[in-house]
This record gives sequence, C-alpha cells and structure tokens, in this order.
Amino acid sequence: MTEDIYTRWKEANEAYDAHGKNVLVVGGTQGIGAGIAERFAKMGASVAIAGRNEVIANELIAKMENQKKTPDQKFHFFKVDASSIRDTYRFTKEVKEYYGEAKINHLFQSHGIIRFSRNIGPEGIDTTGSIIAFSKYTITNELLPIIGDSCTIIFRPAFGGELDLQDPLCQNAYFWKLAKMPLIFNDSITYGFQARHPNIKFAHLFPGYVTTNFLKNSGYTWLDNVFGFFGSKNKGRDPVVYADHPIYLCLHPAEFDSPTITNELGVATPPYPFLQDSKNTEGILSWCEKEQARILSLKD
Repeated sequence: MTEDIYTRWKEANEAYDAHGKNVLVVGGTQGIGAGIAERFAKMGASVAIAGRNEVIANELIAKMENQKKTPDQKFHFFKVDASSIRDTYRFTKEVKEYYGEAKINHLFQSHGIIRFSRNIGPEGIDTTGSIIAFSKYTITNELLPIIGDSCTIIFRPAFGGELDLQDPLCQNAYFWKLAKMPLIFNDSITYGFQARHPNIKFAHLFPGYVTTNFLKNSGYTWLDNVFGFFGSKNKGRDPVVYADHPIYLCLHPAEFDSPTITNELGVATPPYPFLQDSKNTEGILSWCEKEQARILSLKD
C-alpha cells in the first residue's frame, strides 16, 4: 500500500507539465525541501530556494540546471535566517521584489530544527520557536499577495492539544507543552489562513521517516546515529521520493480536504477541538500580527 501510493503520486507528477509555474521552497537547500525543488525542476518549473547555506544552495542550483526540461526555466537562491523575524520579514520583501507582478504558484516551507531547551534571542522570543513556528506565519502572511495556488508547511501535525493565546510559543510553559507547540501552532495557522483565504490551498503535512540531516543540523549527531542504527533495517524514504507527496497534493487540491492535514500516506488527520473553534485559530494569527509588529519596531 505504501509503495503503491508513492508510485501513483510519482507517475502523476512526472506526467504533469509544470512549465511556466513558479515554486518557492523555504528550507530548500537540503533535505525534504531540496527534494521538492529538484522534483519540480525536472517537471519544468522555475524554482527558487531559500535557506542559510549559500554553498549548498549553489550546488543544488547547478544540479537543477543540468536536469531542467526547458531552457527558459529559472533558478534562484534567497538567503534567510528564520531564527530572526526581522530577517525573515526582510527576506519576504526581497522575494516580492524578485517576482514583481508574477505569482508564486506553490510555496513550501520545510525549514526546521529540534531543540530541547529555550534560547531567547535579541528579538525577545525563542529562536527555535521562530524557526519552526513563527517564521512560517511571517513568510505566509507577507507573501499572500503573490501566492497563486498553494501554501504547504512540512513539519508534523498534532493529534490534539491547545495553546495559550497569550503565549502560543510556550515560552513560559513546561517541557511537554513546549515540545508540542510547533505541531499545534502550525496546525492553527494553517486553519486560520485557510479560513481567511479560501482561494488558496493550505496544508500541513507529516513526512514520516525521511533520510535527512535534520538531527545533525540541530546539533544532535549522537541521536542521528541512534536512529540510524535502529533504522538501518527500515531505511527512511529519500527526500526526492517523499517530495511526490506534497507535490501531488498541491497539484490535485480537489482530492484533499481544505485545509489539508495529513500523514505521509495522505491520510487526513481530523481537526481536534482547539482547531474547531475559529476563535483559537484567529487568536493565534492575531497574536502573530501584534508580535511581529513589536519585533519590527525594535531598534538595532
């Protein structure tokens, strides 16, 4: 069943002509994001990637140049530090200037790290919370005027829980709530943005076990070695293979609920009580608006 669904998604994606489409992948320099970028390049789309590592980005762009279907495909790199909301905001302005009157047909956000402790940065918020949660609000909200078809977050949906509307990043919460925060936060903004903008397809997807440098990049090489040891007999999917899931979803929106919250097999996760109350999802968006305004008003 697992491989059957991925084979179907791959065949459908390979048959799709993405010529003339613009795709932006934040976190697109490596891992899942790079897999999405590479797959779309092979399908004929113009692809922009965003991240911190310009060297790796240029290597991926060179690879996409060699794989492109048509000579008029364009590839571009934006540098951004998602641990800073001010730099994330600067990045969105640069993106809008780059695209001008054109649309980003599909926006993907796969950037993220894992931390077991808080690190309050100069903007007064946890830098990890900014990367895995808050920055995704800023990117989505600021780019809404030029998003054409879909906006997809790839992290991990929750199966329940709630957030304090006065402290949705859980900066004053205990560890277990802090650990669940990005799951519920990203679910909430997905539902909130879908309610506000029904003509755009919003999704939050769980990728399952994909072989990436996620743990190493987060500074937990030892944990990556542990997972590698126990997972050696059950190897995770290659990022390019997994990419067929989010790509198929954004190209066939009618087959999935709106918003779309699914596992790695495309099975929907039903909304839990916190998401069913629009006051909560609107409350999260409102908090983000106010907190972003506060951060942008800070003096250097």
